[in-house]
Amino acid sequence: MPFVELDPEIVWAAIEGYQNELAPEQKTLDAFYRQFACRRCGNKCRKEVVGKHAFGDPSTLVPRSLLRCEICDYLFDPHSGLEVEAPKPPLEAIQRSSSK
Repeated sequence: MPFVELDPEIVWAAIEGYQNELAPEQKTLDAFYRQFACRRCGNKCRKEVVGKHAFGDPSTLVPRSLLRCEICDYLFDPHSGLEVEAPKPPLEAIQRSSSK
């Protein structure tokens, strides 16, 4: 079945007059995520949406994210504090284990 793009004028006319209910909640969540740093190495984290987790909270309209460290790949849920994936081991530990 081919994808048929809607006429932008028709789309704007259909939603005209409705209030954007998602933007304020998304801004609140974005501010919540910005306060976190990696628990393991203290570096910056990026948001990552995981399908089974994203809509796990029935009280929210926008998808919740997990946070992944940009350096060590530590993945955690900032809402519950649970560790989802352990971080990569430091490079020195990998080099030591491979030299034995």
